[in-house]
Amino acid sequence: MPVCAEDVRDAYRFILGREPESDDVVVHHQFQAADIESLRLAFFRSDEFRSQAFLGGMPLMAPPQAIETEADSTALRAIIAKTAAAWEALGETAPHFSVLSQERFKPEWFAENERLFFESGKSDLALLFALLRRIGRPPESLGCCLEYGCGVGRVTAHLAAAFSEVIAVDVSTPHLRLTQERMARLGQNNVSFVQVTPDNLHPATGYDLWFSRLVLQHNPPPVTLAILDRTFAGLAPRGVAVVHVPTYCNGYSFNVAHYLADKLPAEHMHMHATPQKPILELAWRHGCCLLDVREEELSGWIMNILVFQKAA
Repeated sequence: MPVCAEDVRDAYRFILGREPESDDVVVHHQFQAADIESLRLAFFRSDEFRSQAFLGGMPLMAPPQAIETEADSTALRAIIAKTAAAWEALGETAPHFSVLSQERFKPEWFAENERLFFESGKSDLALLFALLRRIGRPPESLGCCLEYGCGVGRVTAHLAAAFSEVIAVDVSTPHLRLTQERMARLGQNNVSFVQVTPDNLHPATGYDLWFSRLVLQHNPPPVTLAILDRTFAGLAPRGVAVVHVPTYCNGYSFNVAHYLADKLPAEHMHMHATPQKPILELAWRHGCCLLDVREEELSGWIMNILVFQKAA
């Protein structure tokens, strides 16, 4: 189908987020594109779109960001308490939507989309297995799996079917309750449940596999690093940690005092980026070697999937 002028204008609006700079460029794209698909690909491949979306990974010339990664014990406890309060509120009002923020998983639509929600956890398990295969660790060689941030059990049931023991950890009482109820309905009795508190941020040790996805992004950098410090310390010898965490976002900054002083609603879901350097330093300090790293792009955020193995 030939490309019309309005098709080009729509591409500018919906892909680049702006109006075309002139009628001449509209005409140029009309004649350059053989059809709508080639027009779409041309815009997605443009330097302007790639710079907005960070396609291809973090820009090589990306500057450092103003991110405080440390907090004293009092401030750290206050940050954790604030984060916990947000997830308590979300667990009461929109537990499934808080895990996967899609309209169809809001409370008013969830009943008709429940099966889809829980089946989506299969893709997380497939990702985990692919990562383990790449580092030469068969899943059956790892007995106990700790899932940090189990939420409502979207992935937990799939992990319980794959590993002999699962420790499901979460900061939210309502989320944990829903996970427990679901595991009971499914008859999966190899899952134990642990709640994170401001005084007990990572309450388990001796696990062979540590897995967390779509969780650390909601924790301020000092909390993420405190979690990972305990993660690497508690990992069994030759244990594997699969860490999914944002490490860069254009324009992001973090200040402990500012975070504690903001007056956003209790149920507000913050998004945070934790720089790679302190994460890798923590792993090295605990004898954990980085074996695999992948980047995902999400609307300007760089999400890293980092796979570590602890020394024997």
